[in-house]
Amino acid sequence: MVSTVGARAAKWTPSLSPRLKINFDGATLKELGYTGIGVVVQNSTGAVIGALSQRIKMPSSAAIVELLACRKAMFFAKELGVVHCIVEGDAEVIIKALRQKDSSHPEYGHVI
Repeated sequence: MVSTVGARAAKWTPSLSPRLKINFDGATLKELGYTGIGVVVQNSTGAVIGALSQRIKMPSSAAIVELLACRKAMFFAKELGVVHCIVEGDAEVIIKALRQKDSSHPEYGHVI
């Protein structure tokens, strides 16, 4: 399941046990010419099971940054052996595309 958090300040809420919650995000630092992505995996009590951050080359858009962060979160979950989880990000347009399995968007469909 993929959910989204709005642009307003959000408070982390735990998943129901035994599911883990995987949060991902991307940030663009145009003045430095790179992008960073981050992933945090937590259990239902908020304990961190795993986390990662990675610096990547600047993609063509913020939407692709978020998709790359989501993709990294999925691969990381697989590496950790996570089977049942909730994946959460804050890019509404990307969350909608993932929920609808819409890979037809000309800008980021190839990443989906």
